[in-house]
Amino acid sequence: MSELSDWWNGFWDSIKHSPAVVPSHYQIPERHLEKDVGGQFRHGKHYFVIKVNRAFLQNGRELWQTFAPMALTVCEFKYDGQDTVVPFVVGPSLLEKKQIEVPANFLFTDTKVAGIHPYKGGGLKLTVILYQVKRSNLAEKLLTVAENLASVVDLSQSLTSYLKIANLLVRTVGDVLGENKENRPVIGLRKEFDGDEGFGPGYFALVNAKSMDRNKLWVRESSLWFGDKEDALIEFTQADYVLYSILQRISRDDFEQLAPIHSMWEKVKSEAARSRTDQDWVNTKAIMSTLYQEMVSSPDLTLDHANAIDEEWEGDMVRIHERALEKVSHGAVEQPSDPLARVRERARAIRSL
Repeated sequence: MSELSDWWNGFWDSIKHSPAVVPSHYQIPERHLEKDVGGQFRHGKHYFVIKVNRAFLQNGRELWQTFAPMALTVCEFKYDGQDTVVPFVVGPSLLEKKQIEVPANFLFTDTKVAGIHPYKGGGLKLTVILYQVKRSNLAEKLLTVAENLASVVDLSQSLTSYLKIANLLVRTVGDVLGENKENRPVIGLRKEFDGDEGFGPGYFALVNAKSMDRNKLWVRESSLWFGDKEDALIEFTQADYVLYSILQRISRDDFEQLAPIHSMWEKVKSEAARSRTDQDWVNTKAIMSTLYQEMVSSPDLTLDHANAIDEEWEGDMVRIHERALEKVSHGAVEQPSDPLARVRERARAIRSL
């Protein structure tokens, strides 16, 4: 068992025995969303992204003079053939870096906490916990460190890169929570999305209130709204809540974040542009073949998407090669490395006049 799994098992056991308020939990009706979110996740066909779209706390600025909010999310899913635990933490300093003003009623807005990752079956477990953390020099410093760690490696990169810092992140979070007994969870829930029963993307609300009518909940501009009719909605501010989403994708375009694949593709383009002989071209295609093997075996790409990328890039490789040959045939050859070559060539041209 990994260090992260060991940490999470112990941490979750302590959370279960804490006095945190367990919120009501609702999936927002699809007809109450601003756009279609797609059908059920299919193994190896889809990517998923998890966002905390909005975390709202009723308490005004007076409370935050003493306490700071901190949100901890933990996603559990299959990655590269193993059950993986992915923690993420967000709070005021992370928002300040994004130049988001902290209002009297505190908001977290559209923060990606996992993904983009291929769905490899087995469902998904997601825990979201909102804390109040006592403001002190140590707590503020530690919280800033934790948030900076969480944002050092973009979540869209290879997950392996992010997991390298995750152990340090959770130790820092542990220091924050253990720094003062008043650091406590306010609201939280662990939700399991069962892969055997099939699950799809959607928006979900954790509300610190008694039972509500799910059919009166709406999502507008990444926030929770309430009402009977679309033209008579009011923004929901009656209780603490967390609005999160599980989003579905069939492709990703952030290849520069996938270092091995991106560097190999740059090599293919460079070699295709320099291929002058048949053997040069054979070598270029061999590199492209190696790149294809890298893509189809990558835990960060779905097989369908890897094949689509290969088809597109192979076409680009051929076009680059053909364009390079065209330039050679039109006289756009590489200049000699000798800096006096042009001078001698010009002199010979003058003598022949």
